[in-house]
Amino acid sequence: MNATHSASSATSAAPVIPSEPTPPSAGNFAQFDLSPTIQAVLRKVGYVTPTPIQAATIAPALAGRDVIGAAQTGTGKTAAFMIPLIERLRAGAAGGGPRGSAEVLDPTRELDEQIHGWADRLG
Repeated sequence: MNATHSASSATSAAPVIPSEPTPPSAGNFAQFDLSPTIQAVLRKVGYVTPTPIQAATIAPALAGRDVIGAAQTGTGKTAAFMIPLIERLRAGAAGGGPRGSAEVLDPTRELDEQIHGWADRLG
């Protein structure tokens, strides 16, 4: 049983985005319902076209759905979950709702620094 299969068995609520085959990248970040602030940050850091993992996961995550994705190193997985996370936190604060928070757990210091860097850029 592979990781994708066991993840799919563990939760039926989350769509499983398999690592192979990779769906083609589509459009640009304007296809997502992102705030002008986040869109400007993405342009500033050079993000124009979402990678396949981003194209497959950002919209469902923005909608509040659970998403499980798998992709190779360097494909934009960190941005794939940080973009909707920061966007949803900002939208909640701007809408007068309760101030939200998020806790991100990761296995290594290097990944922690990468995630923190994205949070700083987007937040």
